[in-house]
Amino acid sequence: MNVHSALQPLRPLISRLPSIRWLVPLVCLPLAAFAIYGAWLGYREYQASRELEALIAPIRAAGEPLGDAWLEQHFRQTASSEGTAAWSELLVLSTSFGWNATTDLPIVGNGKSLRTLEVGAKWEADALVDDFLEQAQPLFDSIYDTAKYPTPVWQPMDFQGIGTLLPELQDTRQIQRLLQLDFEHAIVHSDSDRALRDLQAMQTTADAFDWDMFLVGELVNIALRNIYYGSIQRSLFADVWSADQLEQLMAQVGQPLPLAQSWNASIESEKAMALSYVSGSEPPQPVGLLLSAASKLDLMRKYAEVQSLSEVPLGQLTRSAAELERIWGSELSHVRVDTLSSTLLPAVVGYANAFERWERNRRLVLTSLSVKRFQLANNRWPENLQELTQVGLSPEDWTLPGIGSLGYSIEPDGKTACVWAVGEKDIDVASQCPDYAGEKLEQVQYYLTLIK
Repeated sequence: MNVHSALQPLRPLISRLPSIRWLVPLVCLPLAAFAIYGAWLGYREYQASRELEALIAPIRAAGEPLGDAWLEQHFRQTASSEGTAAWSELLVLSTSFGWNATTDLPIVGNGKSLRTLEVGAKWEADALVDDFLEQAQPLFDSIYDTAKYPTPVWQPMDFQGIGTLLPELQDTRQIQRLLQLDFEHAIVHSDSDRALRDLQAMQTTADAFDWDMFLVGELVNIALRNIYYGSIQRSLFADVWSADQLEQLMAQVGQPLPLAQSWNASIESEKAMALSYVSGSEPPQPVGLLLSAASKLDLMRKYAEVQSLSEVPLGQLTRSAAELERIWGSELSHVRVDTLSSTLLPAVVGYANAFERWERNRRLVLTSLSVKRFQLANNRWPENLQELTQVGLSPEDWTLPGIGSLGYSIEPDGKTACVWAVGEKDIDVASQCPDYAGEKLEQVQYYLTLIK
């Protein structure tokens, strides 16, 4: 076969080559773009890896532990083990108290609570409450006895990154509920000394587990302190406190909350927990997380941004947190970055809101105590909140940061005064005491104090 005959079958393809040349860029351009994108990703990972190492290197150079090891060391340095055994025993006893009718009790069980707390009021299970508290007296004595130990108290913890469990913190709620039940029983029976002792024990319990570790830990502690505040609020309708007792309570509630310190420390522990994975010091890695260097660096930067919110003035914290989350949502980031951040980053807005509500509640209770203190001293209600300067308050004390002054009014019968929080989404802004008729009182009670 000669060459001419051999090329004969290829002639049609050769003749069509000009018409298929457009396929070359169609195939090559995506391949080139993919190669450029891959090279960019590689460079991005290289740069992120270097920045991440520069972030961690000083910690390693100083011989400081990372991740869970840091959490363990920090916990031992900031908490006392002197009362560990006593508190451990109380946690066990309070959650497994051998009383077969506990579930029928109010507050600690499913029994119906008192709508308003007044001297002489009775629960539906009134006899049951009397019997329970009598049998539980040795337990209460042990709780009161813990006041002699330094706080916060250390407890054995198994730090496992994002899998760390905090059973002791959750169990403290039951101790606080027991104290709340005994407190309300004391108010009903006009035993203000016992009621004051229960309030002091509530504070001791909150202080003992005020670890400033993790968002969950801080939120549980805020809940413990809100039981303390709520108990004081309810008691002011019963009119049982003496002037000296009111001054003592005002001194306790008047202490400013360490909001910036608590925010900073709790976020630091969250960051340390995440650092277990970022540094690779605590295998195994979380299932399903694509831990690229860029995603790790992005996570650490976001934690730093959250931590910087501790410098934001009160009243602007929630708004600043919302703006931060808005910025994160608008950023063009890769799936790997979003996956890691969305899994490990906290709900910043909800956390900020809890902090601001905590401070609002403190100011509401302090102002309410001051109104009653003024009434005892002058045998009349203050005409307005400005008169509370006579009992040591300043305008800052009755002002909610970012919202404005607390509401205050004297009820038409002249026997009751009302202090309430106004603004944002807590309750509707009102120029008079919110309607607390019927079941509505239970809905607004957190923001409303009735004083008799």
